[in-house]
Amino acid sequence: ADWNSLETKFQELNSMLNAPSYGLNASLARQKQKQQVESSIEMLLDMAQAEARRLLIEGDAQASVEGGLRTLKLKEAYYGTGSLQLVPCYFHLARTNQYLDKFKQAEEFLSLAQWNILKHPEADVSLKAELHQTFGLLYASDGKLDLALKQLSQATYFLTILNGPSHVLTSFGYFDLGNVFAATSNMDSAMAFYEKVKDIWYDHLTSVFSEDDIEIEHRAPSSLGDENLQDGLKMIRGIVGLQTERFGLVHPSTGRAELILGLFYRWVGDDPHGTECMARTLEIHKRVYGAQHQSTMKIRQFVTQFGYILPADTASILSPRTEESGSQPQPSQPAPSQPAASEPAVTQPAQAAAPAPAPTPAPAPAAAAAAA
Repeated sequence: ADWNSLETKFQELNSMLNAPSYGLNASLARQKQKQQVESSIEMLLDMAQAEARRLLIEGDAQASVEGGLRTLKLKEAYYGTGSLQLVPCYFHLARTNQYLDKFKQAEEFLSLAQWNILKHPEADVSLKAELHQTFGLLYASDGKLDLALKQLSQATYFLTILNGPSHVLTSFGYFDLGNVFAATSNMDSAMAFYEKVKDIWYDHLTSVFSEDDIEIEHRAPSSLGDENLQDGLKMIRGIVGLQTERFGLVHPSTGRAELILGLFYRWVGDDPHGTECMARTLEIHKRVYGAQHQSTMKIRQFVTQFGYILPADTASILSPRTEESGSQPQPSQPAPSQPAASEPAVTQPAQAAAPAPAPTPAPAPAAAAAAA
């Protein structure tokens, strides 16, 4: 990115904000010109923020830090140092420093974000959700698991306020909590949260198709945004991998996880992977429940509804997965509905989000963090 050119363009536009207008209706012309210039500046700043984010996603963390700092400087010049508009910059710089294992610097940027949010009682709930999520994922990466649980619990609380307790975007919060419990070797609690995630996605995915396989418009994949879809797929695949490792291939939990993954693939139009998952879950259900059990027959109904053609004998299909073998649930990065609430799974999510810093898709001091 040519940051020098971008900054020069910003200075040119900024100087035009109060440029005089002459002639009849000068006041009206000046107001119109100001609105146009402000719109151009805000678009330029959004482009700068997106470019810094792109650099992080591509793994160029040093360039992303530089871009994030330069974008922050421009936003401070335009919005002022205490503006809520700076908070997405702080989130970005925190994630980038986390990616570089610079946990102290990341926490300092989150403290700045928290201070700005505290100064604005009107701050959107999505910002609060993203703040606590980013704190929680940072603490999880830094091995501060008790603090991570506290912050991620607060993030999930705000996600529940924002979207409801059973919304797919809220599931990212449950997933992050499950990951931290797994890291503490509390597998019963971890599995309980993973089952909650599965329940939410099963209800969502089975509701988006009518009997004629017509998607409900407001629940089309595009309604979540590309980043949230990618994070959702990673999340479900991670749960499949972990539960396969914990329970084995032929187990009710594994079978249901495979079913949800198959429904997800069908939802986003990936029928080759959808066919594979439905064949696997059908075989698991046949072995666990029997070929004529209602649960098994429900799988057959999905297969017929989706037009999938499966072999008469699916026994050979049930072999260890190659594509997802060994996959472990990784912290989500929701987003931001979003979040993209700018970056996490909070408003759309997430704003689900730049690659989770170190390793990828597990959000001031701890006392200050609790105050937000």
